Amino acid sequence: MKAPMKTALALPFLFKLISAQSCFPQNDVKITFFGYPDNSPPGAGIAFTQCGRSLAGGTGTHDDPISFATATQGDFAVCDIVYLPWLKKYARYDDDCEQCGKDWDNGHQYHIDLWTGSTTVNGGRIQIECENSLPGGQQTIIRHPATDLDTDTTPFFSNGNCNRNTFDVGSTSSYCAGGGRGVGDTSGGGSRSSNAGTVATKTRISSSSTQVTTSQTRAPQGGQECTWEGHCLGGHGHAFEVKSGTSFRIIDIHGRQIVDMMAWVLPYPRSREHLSMSYTRYALGGSAPPAVGECLVTNKQEPIFKLVHDDVHTHDMTFMACNPAFYTEKGLKGHRSCAENIAEAMKPWGMESYLDAASVDPFNVFQNTPDMSLKDLGCSRPGDYVEFEVLKDAVVGVSSCPYDVEGFGGGKATDVTVMTGLTPKII
Repeated sequence: MKAPMKTALALPFLFKLISAQSCFPQNDVKITFFGYPDNSPPGAGIAFTQCGRSLAGGTGTHDDPISFATATQGDFAVCDIVYLPWLKKYARYDDDCEQCGKDWDNGHQYHIDLWTGSTTVNGGRIQIECENSLPGGQQTIIRHPATDLDTDTTPFFSNGNCNRNTFDVGSTSSYCAGGGRGVGDTSGGGSRSSNAGTVATKTRISSSSTQVTTSQTRAPQGGQECTWEGHCLGGHGHAFEVKSGTSFRIIDIHGRQIVDMMAWVLPYPRSREHLSMSYTRYALGGSAPPAVGECLVTNKQEPIFKLVHDDVHTHDMTFMACNPAFYTEKGLKGHRSCAENIAEAMKPWGMESYLDAASVDPFNVFQNTPDMSLKDLGCSRPGDYVEFEVLKDAVVGVSSCPYDVEGFGGGKATDVTVMTGLTPKII
């Protein structure tokens, strides 16, 4: 770390939830390096020792990640592990960093400071010159990575030698497509752990940890909408069952992506009960989206989902799902639509037409359309998520909205992830 911040953190931070998020690439992360000579104070001391080591270190494997320092007020949780594709190294949040905190406060600039060594030897000026020459700058890192990605364990600095090795990255999104090497990596080298990549990660609250896994869901028919369990390709749809007493998350992987959400109480279609925005607006007393602790309700005026976590606090309950007629009117006949996406995903449950989906107004997650205005629409950042506690057994249909007209949502639809079978907790 590069700041004298060795005091214990305030108690609320120690109980911060490490989100059970799926893998996603984090773009535009500022990368710098520090080591024994420019740590504060000089040496290998770290602020957080609860992750399994008392001093900065690591070789870069998933089981022995390199220490990194970052902003304590940022959205990394202590002990978070990330993967650095251009270096083929895993790194873990073990320390704090004053400059990283200033960067976070100045426009939420992500900044991580990587440890170069060593635990016992001060490399002095030669080590600092090495750090200044290492491949940092603005990079894309992988958050919540698979455990079996290729690694290069060559130290950054050892015995006066500076290692500036870099590797072909390829498509950063490929690192989250089921584990193993990214598509840009053709070297075949590096050490590998024995655990296969998985969407499931661990949630840690204080000192306890519980395994969280995605539930088994039936994949949509007629396409490649979901390339791994719980993943929804940009501009496509996904459907999954949820059980009362559990919770589920909708996670924006890349940011600014709207997700249309519909739900039907099981058994579908016999129950004839579904999530209703008009009844929800009545229950909440207006068109403002629910606050944490409030509920979405059905056309029987009964709660179906309770909002227990919300990173964005901006959603829409007024717009219909985009549909074929909507795009035909804009001269885009044949464009994918949310109504069609959800109908396709709902085929295993017996939905026959997009009109069945279009008859249910969606809860538009992350959509910024106050007073029916078409603004920039998407307002979420990479990794933002909402979580709902399930109050009725239901089947949920979601669509990564394909509305890409006039630059909305960055001009393209991007992937989202759903996690189910979680233990609900208001956070």
